Amino acid sequence: MGQVAVITEFEIFRGDSFQGLIHNPADALKTAICLRASLRRYTNNSALDDIRDARIAIGIGEGDTRMTIITESDGEVFKRSDTVLDSIKKSNERL
Repeated sequence: MGQVAVITEFEIFRGDSFQGLIHNPADALKTAICLRASLRRYTNNSALDDIRDARIAIGIGEGDTRMTIITESDGEVFKRSDTVLDSIKKSNERL
C-alpha cells in the first residue's frame, strides 16, 4: 500500500473520540480505511465485544481552522461530518 496521508491536526476528546483534519480530500477515505484496519489489527480477542473499531465520518468542505484546538473549530466541514456521524451511530455502519 502507498503512503498514507499526513494528518496535520489530530485530537482525542471525551476519552474515546477523536477528530482529524486532512487538507487533501482525496486522502480522506484512504486514511479512514487505514485507521480502521490498524485498530482492528490490534484486537486481542476475536469476540465481537472485544473488537477495536471506530465509527468514522468524513466531511468535505470549508471550515474555520484558526482555533488552536481542532475540536473547537467550526464550519461546514465539521457540521457535515457531525451529521453523518450521528446518523451512522443509529445504524450498523462504521464508515
